[in-house]
Amino acid sequence: MIRGVAALLAAVVAGCGAPGPAADSRDVTLRNPGFEADGAPTGCAPGWQCSSHSDPYSFRHVIDSAVSAEGQRSLRIERVRDEPWTVVSQHIINPTLRGARLRFTLAVRVEGATGNGSGAFVLVHGPGGATVHHDQKLTQGTADWKRVSIEFDVASNAESFEVGAILEGPGKVWIDAARLEHIGATGSGKKLL
Repeated sequence: MIRGVAALLAAVVAGCGAPGPAADSRDVTLRNPGFEADGAPTGCAPGWQCSSHSDPYSFRHVIDSAVSAEGQRSLRIERVRDEPWTVVSQHIINPTLRGARLRFTLAVRVEGATGNGSGAFVLVHGPGGATVHHDQKLTQGTADWKRVSIEFDVASNAESFEVGAILEGPGKVWIDAARLEHIGATGSGKKLL
C-alpha cells in the first residue's frame, strides 16, 4: 500500500511540473474588457468609468447586444446634446508596471463622427497626478470595426495611467475587445520630470 501511495504521489508531483495550457503572461488584466458582464442596461459598463464634459446627460452609454466585434455585446456611445466630449476609461494603479512598455488595443466602430472623431486614448499620470503623457487615435466619419493600438511607456515614477475610448463631437461609436499587453521594458528606466 505504501508503494502504491508513493507511486500515486510521484505521478501527481510529476503532473504538477508538466506544462498546461499557457496563459499569455504578457496580458495585463482589465475589468470587463469585452463588455460582457451583466449590469444596468443603460449607463456605463461594469468595470468602466464614464464621464462627459459639463453635462453628464450629453452622451448616452449603452450596452449593445446587437453589435459586437467579439462575444455578444459592445458598448455604444452617442452624443445626444451639444457637448464636446465623453470618455470611457479604466484607471490603473499598479507599481509593478513602472518602467514597462505597454500596448492598449481596442476594437472601434464609428458612425457619423463629424467632430474630431472617436477611438482609443491613453493618459499617464506622474508625481502629484499631473498628466505627463497623452495619446489618442481617432477615426472620423463612418467605419466598420477596426482594431486601434497605442504603445506607451510607464515611467519609473509614474503614479497611474488610464486607458479607454473617447468620442469628440457628434456621432456614435461602439467599442469592444479591449486588451492591455506588457510588451517589454522602456529600456531607459527614466523618471518623469
